[in-house]
Amino acid sequence: MATTASTSRNGDELHGGEASRRLLAEGAPSSDLEAPSRRMQATSIKTTAAATTKQRTSRCSSTTTWLSALGVLALGFIGYTFFGRCGAGYVNCDYELDLPEGVNRAAVPVGREMRPGWMKHHAALVAEAEREGATTRVLVLGDSITEELLGRVGGKTKSGWGSLAVWLHYYAYLGAINLGVAGDETQHLLWRLQNGELPDVLQPESILVAIGTNNLGAGMDAQDTVGGVKAVVQYVREQRPEAMVSVMALFPRADPKHKKSTTPWPVIDEVNGMLERMLRLKFGTKKVLFVSCSDRFVVEDDSGREVLNKEFIMPDNLHLTSDGLKAWAECAEAAVHSGLRDNY
Repeated sequence: MATTASTSRNGDELHGGEASRRLLAEGAPSSDLEAPSRRMQATSIKTTAAATTKQRTSRCSSTTTWLSALGVLALGFIGYTFFGRCGAGYVNCDYELDLPEGVNRAAVPVGREMRPGWMKHHAALVAEAEREGATTRVLVLGDSITEELLGRVGGKTKSGWGSLAVWLHYYAYLGAINLGVAGDETQHLLWRLQNGELPDVLQPESILVAIGTNNLGAGMDAQDTVGGVKAVVQYVREQRPEAMVSVMALFPRADPKHKKSTTPWPVIDEVNGMLERMLRLKFGTKKVLFVSCSDRFVVEDDSGREVLNKEFIMPDNLHLTSDGLKAWAECAEAAVHSGLRDNY
């Protein structure tokens, strides 16, 4: 312990016990004798208090750090939940849009920047459209069902998924390009087309459009979904007026709230009926065709009830099997070829 210093009445600096004895001999009051001890105690108390404060500060800092880390993790989880899992069966992720009441979100172009890998995939398609555009005669637009034709999901090859063989047999030899992106809705496809995927060099003779099922899966109603398809077709017609545009009816599927059910979702028929009427009234039949293959994807069970054709539809009751993709290609073949100048 450090020695405590005091001063005698004569001004000499004294230390420890010597200070006490001299003060006593000089007739100092007892309070003067106790002063050094009190100062030592006060110093000790201050030191202890400072150490305690430092410990508390350290604990608070540590707690704050942990809370900050937990906050980051929580935000990451929320971001993944609401932005990373866009697509069929989930609430739509375009929260950045603050649209006026009455505006159809399905018809307002918006990207999916918050979807991991989506912008990278878009950039790859832009590059492909620029690179292959001069020799492209057939353009195929859509979502995951369209992308299945390449055996890919989100731009990445997936084993056992889709059928590249169908693409090679029915489309590739025509000079076709596939701009399907998994999870996309009409507004996402519209954004992609307006942001590089339909460059000037890309002048197809025939365009096949298969989009809209994810709008329904995201909770949109039939009217808004049809409005979204209309916006896509209208943009394509304005940009490529000489091309024949074939618009696919939505494929039969299960209600996403009952994914294991093989009962066709009734709203699909509602959309397709509205879609056919809208296309005929808005665009006529000279350069826009409505193509329905629905009868191939629905069969009757033993009781005579209509159910999804499991030969053509995957266990998720949404996507198509390789045989289903082949059935689609065969069904749409005549429409696709009708737009080609030297019809095969």
